Amino acid sequence: MNQEYLKSILKYNPNAGSLFWIIKKSNSIKSGSQAGKIQIGESGKSYKRIKIDSKGYLEHRLIWLYFNESIPSQIDHIDGNGLNNKYENLRAADPSINSRNRRLPKTNKSGVIGISWDIKSSKWVAYINHRNKKLTLGRFADKFEAICSRKSAEIRHGYHYNHGSQRPL
Repeated sequence: MNQEYLKSILKYNPNAGSLFWIIKKSNSIKSGSQAGKIQIGESGKSYKRIKIDSKGYLEHRLIWLYFNESIPSQIDHIDGNGLNNKYENLRAADPSINSRNRRLPKTNKSGVIGISWDIKSSKWVAYINHRNKKLTLGRFADKFEAICSRKSAEIRHGYHYNHGSQRPL
């Protein structure tokens, strides 16, 4: 897929953050109709997939290509919504950067990513992942102090402000 071919068959609508067919592709795909179908990925997150010439593409990757000459290895949805494909909501990201904009896991019991209760010490433990290593930030009697330690580390290590927020898939 290249930008020139993409622009010859699809048009980007910035208000919708979606791609629309320029040409009629089949009886079911008419010129002017919105391209793609919503699919739920393995993680449970929804994305839009567009089939072009018998090959499936994620819409956000095509939108990136629409404005840039190549597609990076990963594209992060800044707001965490895999269906919000407005160009301003997309950013090129390597796995390290992409993982710094995760939602709060369903399995989290403390309500804050990177904070857990240590039964052995009867204290809250704050930790953060940095350069593929889990760093313990400290053990705290007060949960608020543990959270402050974690949030400070997120800022120091360049985590996105959305990281660890509760948001829909």
